Amino acid sequence: MESEKEKDTLYENPVWEKTFDKIGILPKEPLVCPICFARNLFKAIQEGKDLKEVKAPRLFIRRSRLHPVPDIRMTRRDDGHRPYAFDTVCKCPQCDFYCVFGVPTDLKYALDTIKARGDSHDFYIPDEMWEESGEVDDEVRKKLRAYGYA
Repeated sequence: MESEKEKDTLYENPVWEKTFDKIGILPKEPLVCPICFARNLFKAIQEGKDLKEVKAPRLFIRRSRLHPVPDIRMTRRDDGHRPYAFDTVCKCPQCDFYCVFGVPTDLKYALDTIKARGDSHDFYIPDEMWEESGEVDDEVRKKLRAYGYA
């Protein structure tokens, strides 16, 4: 007998995976900051270092919102609903770069996630991801607390 997770295959994104909780989606591979990566790459080139060793901090999810896609060019589906998408805001703990990913999802999973969030479309802020991570050092934590993030 198929589980709910196995049945829910209307839309599978190749880069993002469903978490079946309040967060909703996470990247399948860690996302790194393009600004810090470019800075570190340039510095490695200048110093003649091996480019395979260039690292950059991981982007963290700061907020996630789930909403019907408002674009009027998107047609309603057979069931009368517009497509849903996660607006996932990611932020670099080092340089403060942030970006928003608009990740589409299927209606069933969207409604399940909204229910897990207490029937809320508002932003979900996964503070525990910042607090538990060993990738954020104390100096960055102080800066984030000063800005009201953690």
